[in-house]
Amino acid sequence: MTALKRYLKNIYLLYSILFLLVAVAVFVPYFVTGTSLIWQSDGIAQHFPALVDWRVTLRQLLFDHIWPAQWQWRLGLGADYLQTFSYYTLGDTFTYGVAFVSQDHVLVYYNFSVIVRLFLAGLSFLFVARQFIPRASHWSFIPATFSYIFFGYTAFAAFEHPFFLNPLIIFPLLIWSLKRLLVTHKAFLFTIIVTWTLWNNFYFAFMMALGALVFWLGYLYTTRSWFNWRQHLRLLLATSIGTLMPMVLLLPSLISVLSSARSGKTLANGLILYPAYYYFGLPGNLIANFATPDFWVTGGFSALAIFAVIYALRHWHEYKTFNWVFILTGAGLFFPAFAGVLNGFSSPSNR
Repeated sequence: MTALKRYLKNIYLLYSILFLLVAVAVFVPYFVTGTSLIWQSDGIAQHFPALVDWRVTLRQLLFDHIWPAQWQWRLGLGADYLQTFSYYTLGDTFTYGVAFVSQDHVLVYYNFSVIVRLFLAGLSFLFVARQFIPRASHWSFIPATFSYIFFGYTAFAAFEHPFFLNPLIIFPLLIWSLKRLLVTHKAFLFTIIVTWTLWNNFYFAFMMALGALVFWLGYLYTTRSWFNWRQHLRLLLATSIGTLMPMVLLLPSLISVLSSARSGKTLANGLILYPAYYYFGLPGNLIANFATPDFWVTGGFSALAIFAVIYALRHWHEYKTFNWVFILTGAGLFFPAFAGVLNGFSSPSNR
């Protein structure tokens, strides 16, 4: 019994055991009934076919040393291979292992990768949370971690867009490495995480960059280090190196998106306010995860998160920074321009 208590003091081991139990409860019924984790819309139409094709390309590259043709007519009416697959597979490090899987087991690999991403997202959050709040008890970290990986957005993304889970792994590490650079002046890990962020996906990188910018401004505000030019230069240099390293994949992706139908549109489609039905459905969408086909309000916060926000607001002075983030973000949900900026200065989308 004493040995068990000693093992349970290791929060990472405790998390792993609890995750295994939850994963068994959530995912085993799918496998028992012969059901995959592929969503019937984008999953079956885009993500799984892309993984199947990427497996062939990877094997040709690794074992036969054949580079794929840049322009392929079998992609729609003809498309650039690198630009097309950079969004779905090339930047997703969790797809590279499919090269060593037989064609008959690609579906198993796809299913397994969803669960692995969820586990790593929780592990990333748990590690970073402990760095920021080292004195908090284990039993406060565990509910927070499971809320992070099993709330409404994650439940949606895990099935419809598995690689949407990647930012949940990367973003905590990005913020932790940024703080590490600002405090200890060690830039190596931040540079590597920036490289991974941009290699993974330009769309997610843009949103994570906005989050990192907010954190950086908050750090400058709390430490009153607005004019620490040496620190700013160090951060600029690390960011520049981290941006240049994945440019072989990032640049074609940027060229593709800038020339696509999604670019060049009026910010938020010219909307100043949403239609009335959006505002009537907003409270329910924040708590649950109802379908909003026009503006993609993907909320679904856990009950614990709702209570946490209320608790922080009731203790205003203790959590002033967090409260301002909650208020400004909540206010932003009322205006299409806010969602348009987060969606790459295009149509309003609150994902």
